[in-house]
Amino acid sequence: MLQSPAQAVEKTFACDSLRVLKQGRQLPAVAEALLRRRSLTVLAIGSSSTEGVGASGPDAAYPRRLEATLAARWPRAEITVVNAGIGGETAPRTLQRLEAALQERRYDLVVWQLGTNDALRGETADAFRANLDQGIQAIRASRSDLVLVDPQYFPGIKNPEAYEALVTTIGRVAAEDNIPVFSRYAMMKGWAERSPDDLLAGLSPDQFHMNDTGYDCLGKGLALHISSMARQGPAMAATR
Repeated sequence: MLQSPAQAVEKTFACDSLRVLKQGRQLPAVAEALLRRRSLTVLAIGSSSTEGVGASGPDAAYPRRLEATLAARWPRAEITVVNAGIGGETAPRTLQRLEAALQERRYDLVVWQLGTNDALRGETADAFRANLDQGIQAIRASRSDLVLVDPQYFPGIKNPEAYEALVTTIGRVAAEDNIPVFSRYAMMKGWAERSPDDLLAGLSPDQFHMNDTGYDCLGKGLALHISSMARQGPAMAATR
């Protein structure tokens, strides 16, 4: 029987999401939530990549894949990932929503995907950093853990130097503040360096947003890194 293109991609696509984490550290709020409450509440906030533009439906967006993978790794815990993605947003608007969300309730972990639309609209690194710093302060004040997700790599980047400047800014701030970064940019650029077809296998037809394959890789990769960083003995033992 002939395989469909989707089946062929599923068999040959190499996610390679396990070598892109920068500034790996422990996630004490996550570990404590699992140990004391056997539950975990995650806020996934950002733009279209969080919302799931390019996916076949909400269940294929990365926050749902993250939730499903964390639930499989911690089957005795109640895992909730809130998808707070809105397509087209830049960091200032997301920052406003982030601060409001943190005032409404406490999250154990915030996964903040940012930078793509700012880079595409020509935001300066200094202005972008100011919003990033303010968001980090708000998250720390809420006693939530934080993982950053940097911009995607895609074939049509028109000004690589300006685009990569914001990728670099995220990495620099994270290094200074000891915040883990899941480098989506490095992961997807690695796909392209292997083969243009490998990159396209993870992208939707617009060759910008991810497709189901790409989002699944992102969600599962984040889940594996989060579970590794939260592994503090008692917490993991209590939820297995």
